[in-house]
Amino acid sequence: FHLAVCVDDALMKVTHVVRGEDHLSNTPKHILLLKAMGYTPPQYGHLSLVHGKGGEPLSKRLDSISIHMFRRRGYMPEALANYIALLGWSPGENREIVGWDELQKIFDISRVSKSSSNYDDQKLDWVNGQHFRHMPTEEFVKRAFAYLKEQKMMEGLDEKLVLAILPVLQDNIERFEQLGDRLTFLKDDFGYENEGLVKSAEAREIFEQALQVLPGVTGAAETLYDNFLNALKPRVKAKGKNLFMPLRVALTGREHGPELKRLFPALGMDRIKRRFQRTLG
Repeated sequence: FHLAVCVDDALMKVTHVVRGEDHLSNTPKHILLLKAMGYTPPQYGHLSLVHGKGGEPLSKRLDSISIHMFRRRGYMPEALANYIALLGWSPGENREIVGWDELQKIFDISRVSKSSSNYDDQKLDWVNGQHFRHMPTEEFVKRAFAYLKEQKMMEGLDEKLVLAILPVLQDNIERFEQLGDRLTFLKDDFGYENEGLVKSAEAREIFEQALQVLPGVTGAAETLYDNFLNALKPRVKAKGKNLFMPLRVALTGREHGPELKRLFPALGMDRIKRRFQRTLG
C-alpha cells in the first residue's frame, strides 16, 4: 500500500497531498520511500476528520452518507460542496452560503480549523434550502422538474400544472425529495389534514359564497386572489384565521403551506371551483 501510493504520487508529479489526520502516521514512511526512490516528496497537509452525530468518524461504508443518497434526496451539488467546505472551514465575514464559482476563488486552506467537525443533516438541509432561495426561479423549476421525472414522481400529475406550481414552492422546501409530498394537492382526490375545518357550518357558508362570487372574479397573477377575497369578505361572517384556514384546507388539504395568493392563479378557476364544490358534497 505505502509503496503503491508513493509510486503513484511520484509518477503523476503530485505536489500537494491533503488528507485526513488518520494518515498522519503514514507520512514519515511516505517521505522516506519517495526520497529513497529519488523523488522530491510533495507537501503534506492533514485535516481533522468529520464525525457523525454519535461521535464516530464518517465512513464510506455508511449507506446513509453516500452520493447516491444525496442525489436521491434531492440535494444540489453546489449546495453539498458548500456544506462540506463548512466542515472545518469558514469563508469569514459571518456568512455561510457560497456559490460554487466563488468557493473555488476564496477557499484558503490557512482558514481550515484544527478541530474536528460533525456532520449534521439538518444543517445540510438549511444550506440546500438557502441555495434554492438564491437561485433564479427558471433554474429552480428546470432542476426540480428534472428531478421529479428522474425519480418517477410525476405519475398522475399534470405537467403544465406542476410547472406552474413549482415557482410557488421554491421558498418552501429544503430538498427536491420534499416535492413528492408538497405536490399531492395537485390531485383532486387529496385528503384533508383537518376535515373539521371544511365540514363546519361556518366553513360551509364560506364555500357556498365562494362559489357565488367566483364567476365574477377577474385579475392577473396575485391580484386574482385579492379580488376574490374582497368579493367574499362582505358575504360571510368569518374573519381572519377563521376565514383563511378553511379556504386553505379546501384548496390544498393542508393548514400550512405556500401563500394562497400565489397558488390561486396557478390552480386556475375551474379547479378552484371543483374543490369548493367537493367540500359541499
